[in-house]
Amino acid sequence: MKAEELREKIINRAICDDEFKQNLLKEPNKTIEKEFGISTGNIQIRVLEEKANLFYIVIPYSGNDPHGGDYDW
Repeated sequence: MKAEELREKIINRAICDDEFKQNLLKEPNKTIEKEFGISTGNIQIRVLEEKANLFYIVIPYSGNDPHGGDYDW
């Protein structure tokens, strides 16, 4: 599964399931591993929730990784 596909599944689940969302905010790696049956390995995952008067811009990774940060779960 590509990172973008996993991201979409996580967001959709968090929108519909408040308990999942709260767990995801507290312990993202553990929650993703448990709920999706994948290993996040040594990847740091940070989850932020937008508010009515606050939004985030994520600048994509542009380092020398040949995969460009697009993990294949």
